[in-house]
Amino acid sequence: MKFIVIGIDDNQEQNFCREVTDCIANAKVFSGGKRHYEIVKKYLPTEHIWVEIKVPLSQVFEAYKAYENIVVFASGDPLFNGFGNTILREVPEAEVKVYPFFNSLQLLAHRMLLPYQDMHTVTLTGRPWHKFDEA
Repeated sequence: MKFIVIGIDDNQEQNFCREVTDCIANAKVFSGGKRHYEIVKKYLPTEHIWVEIKVPLSQVFEAYKAYENIVVFASGDPLFNGFGNTILREVPEAEVKVYPFFNSLQLLAHRMLLPYQDMHTVTLTGRPWHKFDEA
């Protein structure tokens, strides 16, 4: 199984590089959250298949088994507490290529002129709020 994971932002207009545009044009199966689909659907081939990423994730990965090649859209940098890590954990034998975008921490750091390598981070995605307090 092969995954191409493309990081995007929330803008309705995406500026994909040529390599990513080619990946999208040559693919049939795509995946991401509902919000991602609303952003990227205009870039997808007419005859595409969309696998929505939603809980329980076990059902998403079960659906993925029907396909050999899947293009996944994820927010920001898919390997920064993102879905790219979930793919690597759930399908360790998969071939994975990642095209990251800036993550929210990077964008904040750039705006505030802060060195983000010195920041302590915690993700709340799929975790209870008390983990934020513990951090």
